[in-house]
Amino acid sequence: MNKRLPGYMTVAAGFVPLACKMPYMFRAWRQSPLDRFDWIFGALFLAAGIAWSRLRERREKPDGVALAALLPSLALFLLALRVDNHALGIIGAVAFSWSAVWLAWGWRSACCIFPAYGILMLMCTSSRYWLGYFFSIFRLDGLAIKAILAVLFAGWLGLSLLRERRVRRESFFFCLALLLVLMTVWQAGTLQRRSAAFVPEFHSVNFSGYLGRSLEPTADDRRFFGGSRLRKFFYAADSGIVNVLALTCGDDVHQIHPAGHCLRTGGWRIVSERLTEVEIGGRKLEVSEIVASNPGTTLLVWVWYSCRSFSTGSFLGFRRSWSADTQWHTYQISTPLFTSEEEGRARLGEFLNAAAQNRAN
Repeated sequence: MNKRLPGYMTVAAGFVPLACKMPYMFRAWRQSPLDRFDWIFGALFLAAGIAWSRLRERREKPDGVALAALLPSLALFLLALRVDNHALGIIGAVAFSWSAVWLAWGWRSACCIFPAYGILMLMCTSSRYWLGYFFSIFRLDGLAIKAILAVLFAGWLGLSLLRERRVRRESFFFCLALLLVLMTVWQAGTLQRRSAAFVPEFHSVNFSGYLGRSLEPTADDRRFFGGSRLRKFFYAADSGIVNVLALTCGDDVHQIHPAGHCLRTGGWRIVSERLTEVEIGGRKLEVSEIVASNPGTTLLVWVWYSCRSFSTGSFLGFRRSWSADTQWHTYQISTPLFTSEEEGRARLGEFLNAAAQNRAN
């Protein structure tokens, strides 16, 4: 029996969780405009197959220490199945596959091939949106950020193949843990940003000087939002116009998307996106404020998510708190900008205050 066969079998088995996610990823690449190009990173990973031949020179005996990475990766994959989070599942599957290389062929091989797995991680669904969201300070599309990361990983892989630079396991995982901690601390505050529940009703289309009408959802709307109950309204007043999209969420959280994702899918360019606090009816409301543009039009958009207990402008906070047993509502109101963002904020604030007063009456 070939003594190397168990190692090959271990590495091959490491791809099983990722193979389980491939049907979902194929659907996302075919149906989601934001995920449409992510297959390229999987192709780049396969193209980097030349690196595997070089691993022959660097293979060592099986390393049981790899279980410290392999078991948590498997746990993350299984947890993602439990909570029905595809992105976490893909991350866990890619980490599991890399850990299997470490287990079978030792740290030297795992360290060499790590940049290729970094490229593979870039094909994770929704990563384009979230990279653009987390690093909005750079004003770059998430796909551009992914392209930059792919080039950096490819350069790292090339240098690793041409001239080996071994990194100590302890140093590698210390840097990785530090990066994760910094990112968690950076975003942790957004998960806690909540305000009192605000669930306005828009059944009455004429109130407080606003004249409006309900709009029929399009076929694209129904397809995009799936089983959620969707209502759309158009309002006009002396101060300007406001569009409203109100969702009563269904029981499939994957049919609820971040507003920035929806706008990009519709061809809008996101100029800025931030969490902010506005005053409605004498109390604070947390919203996500987005400025989006396409040729000839710029919109100011406020988005928030509400259940009976609280409201939040954070999509991550909503996803963390969501459960099929709790009814959630999503609201997206927008107005065109003609002079300044302050003008748009005043118009949306005036409109929501009128809506809050109309509900109180």
